[in-house]
Amino acid sequence: MKIATYLNQNKITRLDNSNGPWTLDIIKRLLFNRALIGEYQPRKTVEVEGRARPIYVPNEEEPIKNVYPAIIDEDTFNAAQNGLKTRKNKGGGRRADMPNLFIKLLRCDECDGSIKYQKHHNGYKHYSYLKCFNSLYGHCKTVGTRSWRYDAFEEMFFNFSGKLKFDEIFQKNDQSKLIQKEITKLTTEQNKKKEKISEILDQIENMEFSKSLYDLVSKLEKESEAIETNIKLKYQELSSVKQEDIDRKIRDFKGISQLLLQATEVETREKINNHLRGLIDAIALDFESKTCSITFKNGTVRHLHEGGMFASIPPKAEGEQRERDLDMILNWPTTEKERQAIYDEADFKISPFKVEAD
Repeated sequence: MKIATYLNQNKITRLDNSNGPWTLDIIKRLLFNRALIGEYQPRKTVEVEGRARPIYVPNEEEPIKNVYPAIIDEDTFNAAQNGLKTRKNKGGGRRADMPNLFIKLLRCDECDGSIKYQKHHNGYKHYSYLKCFNSLYGHCKTVGTRSWRYDAFEEMFFNFSGKLKFDEIFQKNDQSKLIQKEITKLTTEQNKKKEKISEILDQIENMEFSKSLYDLVSKLEKESEAIETNIKLKYQELSSVKQEDIDRKIRDFKGISQLLLQATEVETREKINNHLRGLIDAIALDFESKTCSITFKNGTVRHLHEGGMFASIPPKAEGEQRERDLDMILNWPTTEKERQAIYDEADFKISPFKVEAD
């Protein structure tokens, strides 16, 4: 909306030379138009019974490059697309001071419902809680309100979740930048495939589903799955990259605390939230046992309790990662000192979770 306001206030005419104002819809269509990078997406017409005009759906061809003069390069366009998609999902409980660093990540492990951030005041002090939204209305599988003190959860998370590379909020090395660039490109390509599928299905809702369209949708779905596999491999590669040129390493909660204390500005806290969302798919909260399961985008799943991490399950290794893992297994050190050095480098320790029998 800021772009439209700026263009209107500065009396910049629309591209169709009309006297109409810039609107949010026009800006959106323009920002998603691949003509900005000089490409043309071929489409085909489909006759729909009961409609006077045909509809247009993307065909199986890839966009044709260099049809129009490119205004921006493809990397800038892809970064803008991913930024727009991220902003689409921001809302949902965002406050002016953004006290909750885990927006759009938390869910209830019982009902898979969303988590609500709430503040309470007992007359002397403010307390913040994470609550299962469904439990507030009796819709969760477990009876009663399910809640967790926010500060206790935040401390547990940052203390025991392992290396989260918060340094990357401010600085990255060239290799990690290159890998992240490849992930952005793959994500953009996958989103294009999914959008094509969705567009085809929306357009032909009232039509006969022909074999050619079925084959096209199947082809796009297989390509999307292949890209998803490639993205996971890239995240594995990114997680293995050592940040040798970064002097400041955040290895314990003290370092995290200092960062968070400085992160009072909303913009900085948004960076932290976006960074977490770039690393993590979801965090499932078990309110009764005060444990959580963190599912990272590279496939790793870590289980935490208030005393530490009690499980870390790596993803199925593929390609070079698989070869490195096999080599490590075959050459596993025989001395306790060497093994301890590997554990220390991993930057986390397993703390058993005590389960009491009923």
